[in-house]
Amino acid sequence: GLAVHIDGSKPRKALILTRLETRIRDRASGAVLWEGRAQMFTRDGDDKWGDDAIAARLAAALFDGFPLR
Repeated sequence: GLAVHIDGSKPRKALILTRLETRIRDRASGAVLWEGRAQMFTRDGDDKWGDDAIAARLAAALFDGFPLR
């Protein structure tokens, strides 16, 4: 027997990682008082995730519960 498989699907677009990091430092000592990070993956050209939507999602995740962490 012979089998042939042809993948006719389009290749997926590039996966993009966007990260937001924040550090709050004491001005006098320079010590870090609080820091946080948030990141998310999206696909290149995804209409749902424009720059504003990504920034809003990351900021909400980063500061959720601030300053209790």
